[in-house]
Amino acid sequence: MNLPLLAAVCLAWSAGPSWAGPAPRTATADAKPPVQADPGAEPSAGAALGYLEGMFDPGVGLLRQLKGSNDYWLFQDNYLAARVLAADRPKLAEKIRTALARHPAAGGGRIEIVFDEIDKPMIFRESELVTVSKIGEKRVRTERLTDRKVDRWEENADLLFLAAIARRKTAPATALAHYRKAVMMWDGQGFLDKESFHTQLYSTRKLGLALLAARKLGEKLPQRRQIIGRLALQQDSSGGFVADYDRDGRPVGVPTVETTCLVLLGLRGGR
Repeated sequence: MNLPLLAAVCLAWSAGPSWAGPAPRTATADAKPPVQADPGAEPSAGAALGYLEGMFDPGVGLLRQLKGSNDYWLFQDNYLAARVLAADRPKLAEKIRTALARHPAAGGGRIEIVFDEIDKPMIFRESELVTVSKIGEKRVRTERLTDRKVDRWEENADLLFLAAIARRKTAPATALAHYRKAVMMWDGQGFLDKESFHTQLYSTRKLGLALLAARKLGEKLPQRRQIIGRLALQQDSSGGFVADYDRDGRPVGVPTVETTCLVLLGLRGGR
């Protein structure tokens, strides 16, 4: 038996997922220092609500995905927006619900977990993106779950947080294990899970889900102040939250409705 080879294999098995650990960076002469979140900074919920209100298109009855977009997502964007806006913008929320009612079988099956609105959460299934209808150049679209299982879903922080929320009442020990596993993926800047490792971007929506899961499980979130500070950096002048940020802590992309809704849910404890 080749003992050195056996030892190497055993070491690889014990090291965890093949993607785990910080990804290599390419050093450059003009590299800028990482942007650190201010733990004392606070994002503005009022500004975020204003951003969502500004994304509403009365001609479609729905919120567009992001500024300038011709895509209007039933799930997850407008499903989330109708609930997030219900308390502060009830008339707007009702208009969105009316539009959603025109597509009763349009999708879903996962994000409803955060509102305890599905009995048997299908959080281990892959999704497909489909166009439901068109209004000129504008597309009403949705996300539907398929029968395909998500491979190694437990290596994704967002699915772990959703699983923790879904199972907190029926299997509290399992829910807590899911939650703690996700929290351990924090690397000081964000949740470095399988997706983030491969894209080299941190996801803002996972910060909102972390806050929400901690609140619903009644658990402490050690990095809560860091997350709040990071969210303040991710909120731009429109009031919305930019969807991603890079390994140096710089926002990447533009604000989106889905990200902004999930952050608001996290900040407000699911309301």
